[in-house]
Amino acid sequence: MKKLVILGGGTAGCIAAAALAKKLSPALYDITVLESSNVEGVGVGESVLPSFMSFMRKFGLDEEGIIEKIGASIKLGTRFNDWCGDKDSFFHQLGGLGCE
Repeated sequence: MKKLVILGGGTAGCIAAAALAKKLSPALYDITVLESSNVEGVGVGESVLPSFMSFMRKFGLDEEGIIEKIGASIKLGTRFNDWCGDKDSFFHQLGGLGCE
């Protein structure tokens, strides 16, 4: 059995471990995530682009289950107020909006 060690239990480390666990045979690979006990959470909202959902589907990860378990929300974009002056706003969409 080969041992894979992922350093860091943050977002990237957990995603890497989940994807590898889905693609590699558990009989051949032992996957371990090492995380520091001295690192606190990010403390701010962390997000991914809409294209990340296709990555999750490719690896057979349950996106709805993950969203529910971590209490995530779907963000369609960001509104920037006073972008070019007083009472001016700009909406930056993240991916397509509406029916696709």
